[in-house]
Amino acid sequence: MTPLPGPSASSTLPELGGALGRVAGARSNPRHAVLDAIRIELATQLFQAAGQSRALLAGGDRDPGLEALSRSVWLDAWEHAVTEAGEAVADRLRSAFEAAALESRMPPRLLASFVPTEPERRAIKAHLGKGTGRLEQALDTLDEAAAGAGKDPDQIVAWTAAVDLCARRVEAAWADLLEAVDHEEQRWRVEIETVRAWRRPRWPLWVLTSVVVVVAVYLGLVAGGILMPPAFLSGWADFWWERL
Repeated sequence: MTPLPGPSASSTLPELGGALGRVAGARSNPRHAVLDAIRIELATQLFQAAGQSRALLAGGDRDPGLEALSRSVWLDAWEHAVTEAGEAVADRLRSAFEAAALESRMPPRLLASFVPTEPERRAIKAHLGKGTGRLEQALDTLDEAAAGAGKDPDQIVAWTAAVDLCARRVEAAWADLLEAVDHEEQRWRVEIETVRAWRRPRWPLWVLTSVVVVVAVYLGLVAGGILMPPAFLSGWADFWWERL
């Protein structure tokens, strides 16, 4: 490993907390509380990667130190967060549908046509990851800076600036994700309210009631001798006539 001359790169590697902004923040909007665990996990993964990188660079292990915060580390952490957020949002939507169906007493087989399908769950994930493009642009800059720092230790400052840029892009991508979450929940709200407003059709009950009334009146007329019974009811009619 090539030792780093002059000031240690670890001393110039920025703390990520400030650049990560709301991703590393202690509070979140109550509407997004369901995503807090995912946000904290994302920040923790990046903090740990930065700590590992800083330790390796301080020990003179330049290449492993640069690799500890490489493109794949950032992208894997972000894509995992997007996947988990997509699942969390889809599960929350499903719970909202089930609660609405419980109020309206919609049958499960009918409810199944409203809840997000697997392709729709994948679409939700894609919408939440709309900020990935800008992050990837920052990662291109990080790749270039890492290549330069790997050859020339004096280029480490450009690499640390690229690390800071990537952290800021993660914060911006998270803001985009929260905006997409609000959009998805608003988009599905109409469907949820449709389920809540559903009422069981009354016409089968009225048809059944009408049939029962007509049959009961007919049998009463037959039993009373007002109408002659058909052949298949003659035995039943005789039974009643003998007792009237």
